[in-house]
Amino acid sequence: MTWHGTSPAFGLVSTLTVSMDETQDVRQVPISMVMNRASRQKRLYQSLSTLVNASQNMLGFIMASGEGEIIGVESAANTYEVLYPDKSVMVRANHYLTERFKPLDLFAKYWSDSYLRYHRLKVLIEKDRGKITPELMMEKLANHMNHPKSICAHPDPDSAFPPSQTLASIIMVPEKRVVYIANGNPCETEYVAYHPDP
Repeated sequence: MTWHGTSPAFGLVSTLTVSMDETQDVRQVPISMVMNRASRQKRLYQSLSTLVNASQNMLGFIMASGEGEIIGVESAANTYEVLYPDKSVMVRANHYLTERFKPLDLFAKYWSDSYLRYHRLKVLIEKDRGKITPELMMEKLANHMNHPKSICAHPDPDSAFPPSQTLASIIMVPEKRVVYIANGNPCETEYVAYHPDP
C-alpha cells in the first residue's frame, strides 16, 4: 500500500496467471521491478499506466484506492485487458477472466482449483456484501472448502505437481491506511495490523 502526503492511499496486489504462445517475448522487465515502480506512483491512474505499459505476460493485478476506486489488469500475449468491479467487488484467483486470454491459459489447465477458489470467494463475499470488515475477510480467507486446494491452501499429497500452499494472507484497507498480514496459512496464523509510515 502506498500514499504520498495528502494523496489518497491505494493498494496493489498481483496474482500469477500463466500464458504462452510462440509470439511472446519473455525477456521483459522483472515483475518485481514493475510492481515497485507502480507502487511508488502518487496517484492510482499513474500506477495503472505503469502496469499497462509493462508488457507483462503472466500476471493479473488489482488496485484499490482509499477513495473507493477498484480496477484490475490482466496481461497475456504481449497485451493487456482492463477489468472493472462488479458492484464494487473484484475477485481474482490464478486463471484468466478475459475471454480472449482464456485459450492461452496454461495455469488453469494444470491447476483447475483456481476456478473453485475464485467461485468460493465470490460466494462468501456476496453473502456479506455491504458488510465486509477486515475480520470477516480474515474468516473468508481461512476457508477450507475443497481442502487442501482451498482458499486457504495446504499441500496436496496426491498432487502430480510440486507442493504449494498459502504462504501469506494479506488484507489491505486503503481508506484506513492499514494492512493486515498473516505470515502463513490464515487458519494457523494470526493477522497482525501493519500501519506503514507515510
